[in-house]
Amino acid sequence: SLATWKKDLADRDAKLAAEAKSLETLKKDLADRDAKLVLLAQEKESSLATWKKDLADRDAKLAAEAKSLETLKKDLADRDARFGRLVTEKDSEIARLSQSLKEIDTLRTQVTEREARIRNWDDRFTSTVTDKDAEIGGLRSRIAEVEPQIELWSTRFTSAIQSKDEEIERWRTRWNSFEVQHRSIVEQRDAEIASLRNRSPEIVETIVEQVVTAATEPDDLKLVYGIGPVLEKRLNGLGIHWFRQIAKWSPEDIDNYQLQLPEFKGRIRRDNWIDSAKEEYARKYGNQV
Repeated sequence: SLATWKKDLADRDAKLAAEAKSLETLKKDLADRDAKLVLLAQEKESSLATWKKDLADRDAKLAAEAKSLETLKKDLADRDARFGRLVTEKDSEIARLSQSLKEIDTLRTQVTEREARIRNWDDRFTSTVTDKDAEIGGLRSRIAEVEPQIELWSTRFTSAIQSKDEEIERWRTRWNSFEVQHRSIVEQRDAEIASLRNRSPEIVETIVEQVVTAATEPDDLKLVYGIGPVLEKRLNGLGIHWFRQIAKWSPEDIDNYQLQLPEFKGRIRRDNWIDSAKEEYARKYGNQV
């Protein structure tokens, strides 16, 4: 059915939107990772260059200023502050250097160890970059797999939309045809009513009332004062379904219907059904009987 088809389209739209959003998120994550990797590489290169330069400066200062222990400690403290978290072990090395200022060879050994550690960090960084490149390659492969599926769903969705548009257009054509036929019937009835009106106003009024009455839903007669569910059912059985019928009763009509409702003797006049029916008719239809 059309409602089911619309629901399916809505579900597909939601799925496509979710997949598109997931794809955009994935692309953004890749861009963020690429930027972080580039930034990390730049920071690493800068840190390694700065560290190597500082180590060389330290060797020169230790050789030239071996007699100035306080100056060396201050210099080492300044360098520790620049290195920060990348050289958290440097405090212990500075303590060993402070105790072994005369043992330059020991200091050189420590520098050699640090260079080995830098090479280890460089190897680890290279391995990390390789892993990230592999991960990026996998993500790109996933994107390449998802894009044809999105294109396929888009094609199917477009085709389904076109098909349903054609179906809607067919239904609209059928409805227009039905409307034309219905209008033709109404116009024919109007012509018949006009002809009858020219013949006799009283006959026309009666026919119009019958046509209007037959074309509308029955009124709720229980709204008339004094009529309950039982009386409404009895009146319906006598052909009374609308406020207009009761409102137009003549005294003779009241006597006639009263005879057909012997168990409710005097109820019609006592509860004043006529005026109540007129009020309910005016309230519902906006005009007077």
